[in-house]
Amino acid sequence: MKRAIFYTIIGYLSGSVLFARIAERLFHRKGAIEESPDQNPGAFNAFRYGGFRCGLLTLCGDLLKGRSPWGSTWRAPVCPRGMTPGCLW
Repeated sequence: MKRAIFYTIIGYLSGSVLFARIAERLFHRKGAIEESPDQNPGAFNAFRYGGFRCGLLTLCGDLLKGRSPWGSTWRAPVCPRGMTPGCLW
């Protein structure tokens, strides 16, 4: 039970990370996402307005974030329960 709670919290925290914001700060492109009409901090806007490196880091971060709960089978149903609210709020 403690593992389930722990991985749910880890899933929530990893779901709330916006890799587009991290990438634009790393590559000194502050406000790159705000330039887009929809201001969506996703990989497409990171590529388009932040450049190739910003977009690539955002894409890799989002893919790893989505892949992380499936690392082993016993925690697979636990992490997505935490990741979904983490992405939403």
